[in-house]
Amino acid sequence: MAALVSSAATQINIKTGVMENTTRYQHTQTATALLICIAAAAVLCVLVSPSLFTLIPLGLLVIVAILFCSLTIRVSDTDVYWHFGPGFWKKSVAVADIRRVRIVKTRWYYGLGIRLVPSGWLYTVSGLTAVELTLHDGGVILLGSDDADNLKTALNSALLPASH
Repeated sequence: MAALVSSAATQINIKTGVMENTTRYQHTQTATALLICIAAAAVLCVLVSPSLFTLIPLGLLVIVAILFCSLTIRVSDTDVYWHFGPGFWKKSVAVADIRRVRIVKTRWYYGLGIRLVPSGWLYTVSGLTAVELTLHDGGVILLGSDDADNLKTALNSALLPASH
């Protein structure tokens, strides 16, 4: 899915006259490696022993696949939002709470999904590249992305008005 990057500021809805928050960036990364592994495990379960005993783990694998099939990140003028799959585990942080943004490499053994790693909370579905958000309170959030350069650009763009 292509990223949406916009330099537009807050817009006014002509119908309601209400100021609306502009989306500066939105990108969804598919968990390709995870889906391939789960599909292979599902096929293995069915081939090895197609019984009720294997259908339960297979059902759990399908649930995991649905919940963690992708990671969507959206940056607006005021907030950064992210969620897995069809809206599972929705999180957000105010742009005003972000002190620094940088691209980092994560370790392969940190795994996929939601992880507490030495530097902070990691949310990822694939790859080893993440955008690290250092918060004013000292907290750190790492958002895994295959579009880290554009995400960092959008975050820095959202931070500029707040720094003046």
